[in-house]
Amino acid sequence: MTTLPHLNVISGDAIRTAISLKSHTYTVQSIKVSTLDSVEEFIESLPDGWEVEKQYKTSIKIKKRKPAFEKFTDKVWLTLAKMGFDEITEDENFGLPFLNDNRSQLFNIFAKDDETALFISCIDTSTLSEYELESELQNYKNTLLSRLYSVTKKMYGTNSDIKVKMIVFLHDLSSNISISELNDKTDAVVYDEKHLEYFNALVVQLKRAARYQFLAYLFPNQKIKNLAKKVFATRGKMGNHTFYTFLMHPNDLLKISFFAHKANEMSNDVRAY
Repeated sequence: MTTLPHLNVISGDAIRTAISLKSHTYTVQSIKVSTLDSVEEFIESLPDGWEVEKQYKTSIKIKKRKPAFEKFTDKVWLTLAKMGFDEITEDENFGLPFLNDNRSQLFNIFAKDDETALFISCIDTSTLSEYELESELQNYKNTLLSRLYSVTKKMYGTNSDIKVKMIVFLHDLSSNISISELNDKTDAVVYDEKHLEYFNALVVQLKRAARYQFLAYLFPNQKIKNLAKKVFATRGKMGNHTFYTFLMHPNDLLKISFFAHKANEMSNDVRAY
């Protein structure tokens, strides 16, 4: 598997293992007793937030509750992983050395399937003013997207026709700030926690098929060559209406289908189909 430089990309069983680990609300570490001068002193000197989960003969398992932003980032990762992307970065703090500028650390997650490659950033807005947030989003401009296209094609083949998208998920966004206005100020797609909840609910409802609905939001009205599929069909007529009957594999149909939501866009009520 050819991947982007310096990306710790995992696939298959490794993704399923990582899903299990990232689903925990605690960060867990295992300490070997043999490395400690005194078990009692170690336990007494644990930093704030850390506690003993389990003590064994040869090791001590300690845990700390994940901060809110880390849980948010994990939830973004988990949502994408459960959607069934074939490749995804395990480390959420990767760099893109080919950028060779202050934007090399912009992204937290890289996810790819056969047709798309997504570069995702998670931003904690709790300490940012609206002006600072808008300045941050200015980093995600079309010039950067074209560079991401170039390097993705280089790594996956010039004839791959992979679509590339930059996505920014915002944590703890003030209700006074308009998502639609933020989207107008950047070439990335900007989502907040409500959007994440919606996509996560889709995963619960549709499992891996939720990926195609998610991609339909990301690439509206765009032709994706890899999805082209020819099938034999018979044409019929009912009154003034012409219809076609054909056979197609569900996996192929899912990729080109979109469910128009009866509720408002990005509503959490996924039952309203």
